[in-house]
Amino acid sequence: RPSSSAVAEVRLEPVQSVWELWSMYAFATWQIVDEVPSMMLERIYVWNLLGRFITFPDVYNNWERIETCAVDEVTLGPTSTSLDPVQQLPMPASTSDTDLVDACSKLLDYYGLSIIARPPAGSNVPEGAYVGAVTLRAKRLPEGCHIRDEDAENGPAVVCNPDLEAIYEAEGLEGVAYLETLAVDRAWRGTGLAERMLSFAENKSRAWGFRAMSLHVHRDNWGALTFYNRCGYEATSDWLGYGDRFFLLLKPL
Repeated sequence: RPSSSAVAEVRLEPVQSVWELWSMYAFATWQIVDEVPSMMLERIYVWNLLGRFITFPDVYNNWERIETCAVDEVTLGPTSTSLDPVQQLPMPASTSDTDLVDACSKLLDYYGLSIIARPPAGSNVPEGAYVGAVTLRAKRLPEGCHIRDEDAENGPAVVCNPDLEAIYEAEGLEGVAYLETLAVDRAWRGTGLAERMLSFAENKSRAWGFRAMSLHVHRDNWGALTFYNRCGYEATSDWLGYGDRFFLLLKPL
């Protein structure tokens, strides 16, 4: 297992080309499916993979416009940003659960970055290979419904089962950070690399002005569920549209 000093020397770098982005997606997908093979039987996961494949030509043609900001954000480090705070959106006019899920599940433009974890020189990893990857995006949730302000001593807390009436009476949809991918090569798991990448994503989300980090984990992925629970994440009601085979985890920032 790599040492703590080796983990400290891992380079967290922005994705620099569209082909690197595709390679990172392939790496992350393999690591996740290797851990939970049943993921390939989940319709929502397969649809997401197909969506990436179908939209790849558009990503390729608009690479500079889409990713230049992301590269700059990684270069600025985890606690600084050049982006303005996310603006609140009004709640959907319809009281349909489907319309609310559609509104919450849309990715926000400009807020996002992809990071590759490259091993230090001299490690037993082929040149150009990755040992980890993280993709941070942003979505929306009904404002004030999933995070409750506690007292000064305890800080904010996750509301695991928000009241449905409170959901539809929310003043608007607030931005939340969304961890789309966090994957680590099997040989580097348990070394602290995942915690280091997650810390970068959480600090960047704070810099963007988000009050919470969210992500989905398959209910059979016990390793990931244990990891995120240890890092302060809790399950809450899912308005981001992944269905009952995935847990929506949330953490106040």
